[in-house]
Amino acid sequence: MPLRRVHTDMKLWVDDLRDPAAFGRPGWHWVKSNTEAIRVLDTRNDIEEISLDWDICHTLGVEGLVGAFACTETFEGVTRFIGIWARMQELADFPITIHTSSVVGAKTAEDILTMNGDDDSGTFIITHKYGAKL
Repeated sequence: MPLRRVHTDMKLWVDDLRDPAAFGRPGWHWVKSNTEAIRVLDTRNDIEEISLDWDICHTLGVEGLVGAFACTETFEGVTRFIGIWARMQELADFPITIHTSSVVGAKTAEDILTMNGDDDSGTFIITHKYGAKL
């Protein structure tokens, strides 16, 4: 007899640098890459909410000093996957927070999730936090 996996409802935090607990989201499952996020979305059926960053940074350390530096990578891949994933599951009013500090990134993510504004199906409830106020 195959073993059955038991999952509790998961809240997914997609961000390469920011710890969800530091932003008032203790207990959220933290993934730091497109690959990790897509793997979780593809293998779990109990995700109840997603909080999504946009920009991916590289961390660089020199002589004990560590800093994050912007690069051209983004969470666009997982954002596109989320759109497909939610529609395949026929979700309605699914809560997504875009918590990027990039206003342009937040707008791009929202456009992707709503299919550039052509989606009136009510698939997502999108909110913006932490500096991305549209």
